[in-house]
Amino acid sequence: MELERFLKSFHAVRAYLLVTLLARFNKDWLIFQQRYAKSNHYLNTMTLDGILNHFYQRGFYAKGIL
Repeated sequence: MELERFLKSFHAVRAYLLVTLLARFNKDWLIFQQRYAKSNHYLNTMTLDGILNHFYQRGFYAKGIL
């Protein structure tokens, strides 16, 4: 009986934390997009090709960093 009650409370707390963390991440991601994505062409596209092209043009591939 105690184990069943504990598991129910554990799942409730876990679900609450998951929703809270996801909401916070989404809020932070939206703030990031609004602040930085508009001013940076490669981040504005938000595609992997655009971001990789950004690093490629800066020479990271040639230097062996990426």
